[in-house]
Amino acid sequence: MSKVIDFNARDFRFDETCQSIDGDEVNAGTRAYVTMSFGNAEVWEIGDWGWTWSQIRRDIKLEKNTDYPFRFAMEGGVCDTDDAVTIAHIAPKRDWEDRYSYILDHNKFEPVICKRDGDGLLRIFELPFNTGEDEEWIIYLVAQHAVARYFAPVDISLIEAMPDISYEEWWNERSSQIVPAWNEGHNSADFGLSDILRRKNDFAKLVALINSVTGLKAGDIFGNAGAPNGNGGSDNNVFSSSNTEYTEKQFADYLKNIDDGAVASFNNITVNSSGITEKIPIGYSIDRAVINVCNATLTVNAFLMIIKKLGDGCIADFQNVTVISDGYDVVYKVGSQVDGTFIRLDSVTFPQAVLDMVYHKLGDNSNISTENCTIE
Repeated sequence: MSKVIDFNARDFRFDETCQSIDGDEVNAGTRAYVTMSFGNAEVWEIGDWGWTWSQIRRDIKLEKNTDYPFRFAMEGGVCDTDDAVTIAHIAPKRDWEDRYSYILDHNKFEPVICKRDGDGLLRIFELPFNTGEDEEWIIYLVAQHAVARYFAPVDISLIEAMPDISYEEWWNERSSQIVPAWNEGHNSADFGLSDILRRKNDFAKLVALINSVTGLKAGDIFGNAGAPNGNGGSDNNVFSSSNTEYTEKQFADYLKNIDDGAVASFNNITVNSSGITEKIPIGYSIDRAVINVCNATLTVNAFLMIIKKLGDGCIADFQNVTVISDGYDVVYKVGSQVDGTFIRLDSVTFPQAVLDMVYHKLGDNSNISTENCTIE
């Protein structure tokens, strides 16, 4: 006979066994009363818009050989870059490998109720499992790169007036608002970019352009650093690397040194896979910078390292670049959306998934231009 386990915020706590494996923070969030559209509720709100792996748990004793549904409601757990993680694990205490896992992001496990709640979604889940010969169980709720609110199931009478909507319908509406039609040269006139960015190998004009985009003088951004020194090093905040072969680790170490307002030029470089199985730190993202990559062969991770490095108000210009799929199973995350940033891809060859990730990087007043590109 099935017995229902309803979510109660006070039964859960942060999972103290949750440990970082790559230097990112763990366990962001709080338990609190909040005012929802249907009234007040005590919730666990976990996760953030960075990469903090956040996990709450409930230890519970159950009857053997019994069917239980774990029932809860949630809001959020979604981000505009479409790479959030929200997941539930229900595991016997004796053996993690015998767990039940339910992926809650997107519509990978269908909720029993899905309602439009303002601009967001209210979803109620029932996760079925059987205890078998185990009495001691742990329920885990997880969020990363999104803020997720978990709370007790809501009385249907309080939400029946909300319109029903599927996740796919909601996401299609949402993505049409946050991702414009990426036609070639889309809104490039808004930045005054179209003429300059269509000139190939004109790095000096890109340097001048970033000043006009940000409204700052050259010395404010570049410290009157002059031109790249051409020998693989940097003068002040200007970096140049030519005719160089890197491993991904070496390339990441180089990117660490690039700061806000920098000018970085890479010409005729190759980045090879390091054969690593985890992310390589590249330092903080940078604002108001110019990065030019020309005549290069990059791994997927190396290309996405550059994209992740971009912050607000940057220009990234890729010309005659081939992105190869070495190390594709360790794909780099591109980080949060950026505003006022322009990316030009001219004669670039890459997998479709990589292009999709670049699109999701762009926030308000950002733009991408693609010319003569090849999707593999």
